[in-house]
Amino acid sequence: MEGIQVTLLHLDDCAALLAFETENQAWFEQHVPPREDGFYSLEGVRAQTQEFLLYHRAGLMLPMLIKTASGDICGRINVNVKESTPTMAEIGYRIGHGYLKQGIASSALQQLLQQLRNSSALTEVCAHAVTSNLGSRKVLEGNEFKAVKHIKAFAKINDLDVDVIQYHRMLN
Repeated sequence: MEGIQVTLLHLDDCAALLAFETENQAWFEQHVPPREDGFYSLEGVRAQTQEFLLYHRAGLMLPMLIKTASGDICGRINVNVKESTPTMAEIGYRIGHGYLKQGIASSALQQLLQQLRNSSALTEVCAHAVTSNLGSRKVLEGNEFKAVKHIKAFAKINDLDVDVIQYHRMLN
């Protein structure tokens, strides 16, 4: 999708991020484990943002927002560098319910991968997709991620064990 931007998370984003997360909480919790207690407040979002920015300054994380051309938050996409293998990172993303099936996740991931190729020491990235989340799997596969492993009972969502597919992609 044209017109979206992948931008670094800033403390100034906290109020808008809280609104985005609150609006999409029920949707997200159908697909990923719920946020910690206390997250859904301005103080909770600010605390998480400060923590993520500390990790960013340490070179361990790239916490990003996906924004529309008008500046509205439509998703999040994060890169977490593996401390044991600093040339490898895990990517995770979430798109707001009202922004699905518009190519936003694919475009954001494509932009992020280009940024990582151009300005990081990373050589490989991985991601996980719940086996039933065909949209997320399509986004990863469309961005040249290869399925490498099926992991049973990777997480619990709504008291049910969910399986995931682990994906890998080289950056060079």
